[in-house]
Amino acid sequence: MKKVFALLLILSVLVGMVGCPDILNEVDIETIGPFEAFTAPENTIGILTAESTDRSNDFIGDGTSPDIYMTFLSPADIDATEYTLQHYKDGVWIDYEYYGDPLKTASVNQDNFAFSPDGSYSYRLAITNGLYDGYVSNTIVMPISSIETHFSGWSLNEGIEISGVMTPWVGRGLDASFSVVSLSDDSEINTGLSYQWYRMNPVSYEMSPIIGATELTYITTLEDLGYLLAIKATGDESTVGGFSYIYSQDGVQVRNDAVITNIDHSGFTLDMDKRVLGLDAEGLKAELELKYYVLSDEYAIPIASVVDSGDTGKKYNVSFTLPDGVDTAYLENSSHFWSLGGLGGIEINF
Repeated sequence: MKKVFALLLILSVLVGMVGCPDILNEVDIETIGPFEAFTAPENTIGILTAESTDRSNDFIGDGTSPDIYMTFLSPADIDATEYTLQHYKDGVWIDYEYYGDPLKTASVNQDNFAFSPDGSYSYRLAITNGLYDGYVSNTIVMPISSIETHFSGWSLNEGIEISGVMTPWVGRGLDASFSVVSLSDDSEINTGLSYQWYRMNPVSYEMSPIIGATELTYITTLEDLGYLLAIKATGDESTVGGFSYIYSQDGVQVRNDAVITNIDHSGFTLDMDKRVLGLDAEGLKAELELKYYVLSDEYAIPIASVVDSGDTGKKYNVSFTLPDGVDTAYLENSSHFWSLGGLGGIEINF
């Protein structure tokens, strides 16, 4: 999903983050959940995304060749040392050979493959070493096209002006655009594309089409909670060939503000605005992250216990030992579905 960092993120997003109160929030609800944790198939990890498949002019001669572009979390991102690209051919998974050798990552920081394939295949990555040694990635399907067109540009605006709600809260809007040119004369083509928005499981990278979401603009709903979002532009294989994806870098969450009381150096009481159904003390303890900063360095404060105060899903007593000299800490949670406070969590002053 590295393409997203090159997208046109309209300045209003930054203005919204800096100059607007991020109480510009989702629909008004008092209860959220219960949420089912995201999972991936056994011995599989979601790290691979299809970016585009189209054609480009050959460097030598007047012909064109198919191009595919895929991105992935680098081996370093998951503490692996190497990936090998595999493709599904004749009913089995085998290493994809490029100029006679298996196509592998050249360094632990490599995060994409871009090449001209010899056919239409499904692809995956085989992982070497680290926690996921022997695992494979999710599978992507990348057919080649014979239509001599090329995706020349794309953008994704997630600005607050689209719906009045800022990223990452539910209710926010996303607005995409794609550009396609003819390889014969580099002229822009303004027809021949259809669009589909997808929800992407952040653990498995499984993609599910959002029914009815076939325009360039999409407004998120409660059904999107926890998911990453993507839009696919697909050519009609007459005027335009291939496809291109854009992925949003942020999931969809509900903001859950909270009041923190009874603060001392050994704990506090957390009283959340929204009740989270299915959330018990053990589950909350696994999600909470308490941290402080010294200059730009971040340090964790281990949470010793979380105890239900009698108002399950809403109010809890949190215990820890505050390090000497710390007078400000920040409380966050790691849920895909909801977030304590605004961007950056809740500031606690001791």
